[in-house]
Amino acid sequence: MGNRSITEAEIALIRRMTERNMKNKDIQFLFNRPDRAVNSGRISEIRDKKYGQHVPAATDAEVDAFILSRSSAALQPSISVFVTPPSEPISPPGPLDHNRLRALFEQDEFGVFRLTGGETNMHECKLNFGLKQSHTWVRAIAALANNHGGYIFFGVHDLDTAGKGAANKSHAAIGMTGEAFQKADPAEVTRQIKGVLDPTPTVGTTHLTIGAAIIGVMHVEQHPSRPVIVRSGDGNTLKEGDIFYRYPGRSERIKYSDLRTILDERDKVARTEIMPLIERLLALGPSRAPIADLELGKLQDGKQAIMIDPALLDQIKFIREGEFSEKEGAPALRLIGNVTADGTTVGPTRIVRANVTSDAVLRNFLQGEPVHEPWQYVQHAAHSNREWLPIWYYILAAGVSVDDAIERLKSEPASMPSHRDGAVAQLKGSRNAYKAHGGKPKQLIENFKMGIIAEPPTDSDAHKFALAVQGLPEGVDDLIRFRDLLLLCYERANTGSPRQKNLHSAIFRAACRLDELFYKPKVTKNV
Repeated sequence: MGNRSITEAEIALIRRMTERNMKNKDIQFLFNRPDRAVNSGRISEIRDKKYGQHVPAATDAEVDAFILSRSSAALQPSISVFVTPPSEPISPPGPLDHNRLRALFEQDEFGVFRLTGGETNMHECKLNFGLKQSHTWVRAIAALANNHGGYIFFGVHDLDTAGKGAANKSHAAIGMTGEAFQKADPAEVTRQIKGVLDPTPTVGTTHLTIGAAIIGVMHVEQHPSRPVIVRSGDGNTLKEGDIFYRYPGRSERIKYSDLRTILDERDKVARTEIMPLIERLLALGPSRAPIADLELGKLQDGKQAIMIDPALLDQIKFIREGEFSEKEGAPALRLIGNVTADGTTVGPTRIVRANVTSDAVLRNFLQGEPVHEPWQYVQHAAHSNREWLPIWYYILAAGVSVDDAIERLKSEPASMPSHRDGAVAQLKGSRNAYKAHGGKPKQLIENFKMGIIAEPPTDSDAHKFALAVQGLPEGVDDLIRFRDLLLLCYERANTGSPRQKNLHSAIFRAACRLDELFYKPKVTKNV
């Protein structure tokens, strides 16, 4: 093979540009020089991996920096100058640098500024921004965070298949209507994201002028602990448990192969991080490795013990926040407290639940499990897409009065205001989970009164059982049995079929009815 007219570094840049669906003519513009022209056919060969196929693609950051450098060079006079190298390295421009962002737009022959390459797996266009329509851009944030990260452009048109010539608005910077983006409180934007997604992606914002249009920009970083999952949503665009992924031109629910890749990468990183620790433990040997006694709250090696002093709990500091689940569906744990190695016997480490989910609220109630920070479970009612959640069990565990609980819930900034208000109504006594049904559920209640409480054999029977529990009157015996059977019904309702979604909803309300019968005060104060 003869000498190449372009370098391997340039091939790497061109390969990544073709992966971003940039047009050949746009790539040519960036690489043509007075002493050398790059043939469009050569770019097509690189695109088809027929030329320089052994050269890996450059990174997106390298491509963006190259485009920016070429755009800046085009504005400078052709004068050679000598510059003394700086004593400190110059940092590349950040993802929200305005020059870098402007370099992503190009003015066409009609004078319209368009996003070069259009919508890709790193770029999404939206006509406008609004806090009330947060589900649309929160979905895009989740999708980008689960892939390589990228940008959401507000005030930039998406693909227009109808317009022709100058009237075509495809990826054109047309500008936002109003000033909702510019005036949005960053704390409110963050709250919207935190209320829906877990873990929370890192997002930066800016706005700038492209031509005569003002556009808003969100930059989303790839999350190091992806996948980012929807913890609560509107039940339509965003549903609890959804995982979104950014594909070229669209954000949609992730495909199995891409989710598998994310999980495999996370496992690889985890193994890489833990292997040095394992090697260190093996080098220490069993005689020098401390053993954790969770019963006594001790970490000891036979000579010295590391303990948690209860007196230090008023000065709580986070030691480590992990992502280790108690069991499938349970919230994560974190250890809280200071440690001391004075060799005296003191209290154990506190284990505190975090990342409360609707599933955890239901399971812990049905299993009768005590929880730390029970108020978080009450507070979750303001952010869950579940209309009915057990609440009295956690109010009692939190040790707060009904009046205090009402005021605290009312002041909670809610991502699901109607569900928060429903929980407040439950506490006020103006709303309860009791609902009498006819047919088979009514017959089951008569059986319950006679002490006949049997496990439902099918999903259909489980649904009727849950409806019957919703209509339980005061005075029915063996409520623990109902709680155990509801848990069994819930455990097997996990395929996501429409019938089992209905079963889930029925179980949540039935659990609320048991919660009322078990823990609701006999007289509540109306406020």
